[in-house]
Amino acid sequence: MTPERRYSARRAPADGRQSWELPLAILSAALVVALGVETMQLVERWRLAELRAAQAPQVQQAAKFRDQLQALGGETARLADGGDTAAQKIVDTMRQQGVTLKVGDK
Repeated sequence: MTPERRYSARRAPADGRQSWELPLAILSAALVVALGVETMQLVERWRLAELRAAQAPQVQQAAKFRDQLQALGGETARLADGGDTAAQKIVDTMRQQGVTLKVGDK
């Protein structure tokens, strides 16, 4: 027997079968890591869903306030178009601040 074969790092069992311990250990470790990552992602999604649900009332209130503000601004713009000087001053001030008022469809 040559010295290279005698000191081989890989040895087969005495009965000639391949050893499945190392591949099975690697596969098991990969499965545990994959399950851990999936669990962390699931927990993160659950937390985000909770945050979204907690913010829902504030979002609804903001939308309601925005609608009311647009209605009020539209009425003010309509009065300004009709010649009301106070409404024209308000519209001009709003324009200077970067707010555009649109006339409502009433």
